[in-house]
Amino acid sequence: MSVFSRNGKRLGRPKSNPNSRALHERPKKIVYPSWPHATRKQLGELAEMMFMVKATTKGLIVAKPYGESHRYDFLVDSGKRTWRVQVKSSTCTHRRAYTVNAYWKTTRKHMPYLPSKVDFLAVVILGTDIWYLIPIRALAGRLIVNVYPFGGDPRGSRRFEKYREAWHLLQPKKRPRPRS
Repeated sequence: MSVFSRNGKRLGRPKSNPNSRALHERPKKIVYPSWPHATRKQLGELAEMMFMVKATTKGLIVAKPYGESHRYDFLVDSGKRTWRVQVKSSTCTHRRAYTVNAYWKTTRKHMPYLPSKVDFLAVVILGTDIWYLIPIRALAGRLIVNVYPFGGDPRGSRRFEKYREAWHLLQPKKRPRPRS
């Protein structure tokens, strides 16, 4: 949007308040190694490494099972409970939504993750440090998850925003100590 004077000359863009930040503005990107031809597998491996670092800095114990035969990528030990976590990443948007596949594949079908096999879906938006830790039960059998970290959901639904940076869901619940 440009500003014009009375005689029709273009004056340029209006000045904005540097202290106000629109909901749709993206935060500064974190610089990752340039992988111009990175495969989906390599991006998934990057997301898994990012999860290990982030969860460890949150005080959680992270273990990677041997092999690729489990539906989950990590076991996360909070001290009181062990969680099974599947890590997914997204780099592309469709109508301001970052789309993540919340399924595993058989030979012919896409199957949703089940609460009996996986506890959490950890979603990272690559290029930022934005994480969603979504309980599998909250997916209710969905095969696709759309997250809107920068706003702009056309239906006004912010279904998964409550799980943004929800690392506390993996932490042990603190019980009040009984008074003696």
